[in-house]
Amino acid sequence: MRAAARALGYKSNPLLGEVMRFVRRRAPDRLLGTLAHLVEPEFWEAGSKNRLGRYGPAVKAHALRYNFGVAPFPLGVPDFEPERLAKILLARGIEGVVLEVFPGKAFVESFPWGQFSSVLVGHALRSPGLDCVVSDHSRGVLLAGQKLLERGYRRIGLALEERHVADTNGAWVDGFHLLQQRHPHLGDIPPLIEAEMGAAAFIAWLRKHRIDAVMTISIMHRCQNPMLRWLKEAGVACPGEVAVATLDRSFVPLPWAGLDQSSDEISAAGVDLCMTKLRLGERGIPAIPRTILLHAYWCEGETARRIER
Repeated sequence: MRAAARALGYKSNPLLGEVMRFVRRRAPDRLLGTLAHLVEPEFWEAGSKNRLGRYGPAVKAHALRYNFGVAPFPLGVPDFEPERLAKILLARGIEGVVLEVFPGKAFVESFPWGQFSSVLVGHALRSPGLDCVVSDHSRGVLLAGQKLLERGYRRIGLALEERHVADTNGAWVDGFHLLQQRHPHLGDIPPLIEAEMGAAAFIAWLRKHRIDAVMTISIMHRCQNPMLRWLKEAGVACPGEVAVATLDRSFVPLPWAGLDQSSDEISAAGVDLCMTKLRLGERGIPAIPRTILLHAYWCEGETARRIER
């Protein structure tokens, strides 16, 4: 029968099985299907309220527009090794996967990507080259730098940890170099990139290069960025003497000035891309990965103000 169908030119519709399951379900349970949402272990361990991670709530809300549910799973824990996780997903009829966490090398090599339509949100991977939806980090640094310049700051620096550089494939640093090209008076300020940011190195860099505004990230080694405390302990007033602007307000919105990376829109675009791949039957690692860039936007805060000169 299958051979005859192929000979007549019929092709499998990857969502037809989900539609038939939908028809057979009772009315209160009638979702067309489910997307898996892979999160970091600490979100999973935090309990049901926080298991959806950073992007999950918006992923869930947008998936409902397609009449799809979302099921969170932790990535990188013993109970969910790659092969077992794949079997669980397939047993539940889940073929769409949205990741908000970098898969480790062992997961990448063991997970059967060819059976799933996968999209990474919030990050971009060189290997495997998954389709992804991310904030335009380079443009974000340009935007934050321009906003600080408009407020009268003239010695603007970039301070990040090495993992922030790696997570963005160097895009924040690239954006800073472009900002320096457009504003040559910033050209003699090197970015401060540390394996783990510390007060001594930060304050020394600040004073050596006469920094009056710092672009950074509001989370350092999974804790709230301590730079505001370091400035206070060093007798430096913020924002009076030095402004601090975050490149991502998602975790610590106040009192920071800086960029909102449009996480909800990233989540929605990730769901849209995953659903498109499901409907087209696109599985596995794409031959030519797609990257969708979304713009961040500036938010006022207590850590930066307009300077009267």
